Formats: sequence, structure tokens, C-alpha cells
Amino acid sequence: MSPLALALMPPQPAQARPGTVAPTNVLGAYQLSTQAAEQNYQNQLQAQDALWGGLASLGTAGILGAAGVPSVQGLVGKLFTPNKGS
Repeated sequence: MSPLALALMPPQPAQARPGTVAPTNVLGAYQLSTQAAEQNYQNQLQAQDALWGGLASLGTAGILGAAGVPSVQGLVGKLFTPNKGS
């Protein structure tokens, strides 16, 4: 074919090569979401356990103070005795 004929020919589109695209890792996203929710739940349980533990220790101190344990009774007496000077 002559150079003139080649120059006048319309350009041919390039052939697309088939390629692969990696699929979205949906299961990995679900796993990360589940792990985050589990960690939040565990944190809530720890906070709740700490609250109940603190309340239980206050109750124990009150019971021991009422029962006459001297060290606790003195502390409870100091906390709840009105100031006589005022």
C-alpha cells in the first residue's frame, strides 16, 4: 500500500485488552464492622462492671460501719457527723 493511501485511511481504534479488576472485599468490611461493634460492647460491659463494683464497695463500707468495725465506723462517722463548731 502506498504512503498516500495509508495517510488517507481513517485511524483504527486500538484493541482493548481484557483485564481483571479485583473484587471488593465485602466480607472483610463486615468483619471489621463486627469487630468494632464487639469492642464497643466489651468497653460498655467494663464500664458497667466498674460502676457496680464501686457501688458494692460503698455498700460494704456502710454495712461494716453500721456493724461496728472501728476503722470503717470512724471514717463513716467523720463523713456524716455535722460540724459542731458551726
